[in-house]
Amino acid sequence: MNKLQSSAARTFSWFLMAAILLLLAACAGGPDQDNRPRMNRLDLLTDVDMIVRCTDTSALLSAIEDSPLGRFWNSPEMDGFRNDRDIWEELKLALADEAEGDNAAKIRDIYLEEMKMLRGEVILGLDFTDYEGQPAVTIVAAMSEADHKRSLEMDALLFELEDVETIKASEDFRGTTLYTYIRKEAKGDRFLYQAYLEGTLLVSEDRDWLERALLQLKETPAREPEGAPELNLTAKARLTDRLQSLLAEKAAEDGSPVDPLTIIKSLGLDAVGDVHFNLAMMKDRAEIAFQVARRGEWNRGLMVLIPSEPAPVDFRLAHVPRDAASYQVARLDLNAFWMQVPEILRQISPEFQLQFN
Repeated sequence: MNKLQSSAARTFSWFLMAAILLLLAACAGGPDQDNRPRMNRLDLLTDVDMIVRCTDTSALLSAIEDSPLGRFWNSPEMDGFRNDRDIWEELKLALADEAEGDNAAKIRDIYLEEMKMLRGEVILGLDFTDYEGQPAVTIVAAMSEADHKRSLEMDALLFELEDVETIKASEDFRGTTLYTYIRKEAKGDRFLYQAYLEGTLLVSEDRDWLERALLQLKETPAREPEGAPELNLTAKARLTDRLQSLLAEKAAEDGSPVDPLTIIKSLGLDAVGDVHFNLAMMKDRAEIAFQVARRGEWNRGLMVLIPSEPAPVDFRLAHVPRDAASYQVARLDLNAFWMQVPEILRQISPEFQLQFN
């Protein structure tokens, strides 16, 4: 009897322990973690002039290297041109700045090392408020906590090597460390702010934006993109408007007899809206989509080159040479453009039209 009671007691103990473990597991996967709503990082950047986004940096680079163009770049036929450099070495050369003097090579290595930490989604926002200066930069990127700590160490090394003095400060913002970098540049102090929260890096020159983005992420963490890796570019129409205003100001200052706005309008460029470019690297192909929004009718200037009917997406050439890496299909109305040439010249200057006739 005692043995039976002991056995029953052990069975009950095991059952109770299993129930507790199941309860703890259920709590660990509760609504505070796995079931929390998620947001797209792209939703944090809604009011910038230009956005460049890669949904998965590592996957995109691997897909490009495995694509026909990537294999062609790495082929023996390109050795003489490529000089045995891979994509990261090409990036190092692109980051070269001879103005840095003896430290240029070390600075390139640091930049490259920090770029390699951006393995997932990366979004770059650019604001061109002043075309003569550098654009204001905003970065939203997926990054591991270990890589973020490493990037802070690399930043400290970078500041020691650069000619421009940079002052660093940190403070607490709603439980998250917010870093402030003050660059003592010749034109004045330039401020840069940085923060990291739950796998997302935030960098901006606009502190108000960074604080708002942090609060959004605290309430709704970011979700990771799914599907094939993509590269997206979006340029707002206001870039064209701002460029028109700048050209008009320059022409007025220089006393130019030609009105830049008249040229832009005669070419139909004022009818160009937002521009979107998307490259998706599928397993067996690359899909490219290029869209330009219309502002008004495209019935004048260069815009008549693009007919309203799109090129068929399923078009196939009757014969594709074996050594062809890629081909492109486009639809252009050259006759409509030729008929527009006299009107374009007339709007710019009647004398130009007489010469054309």
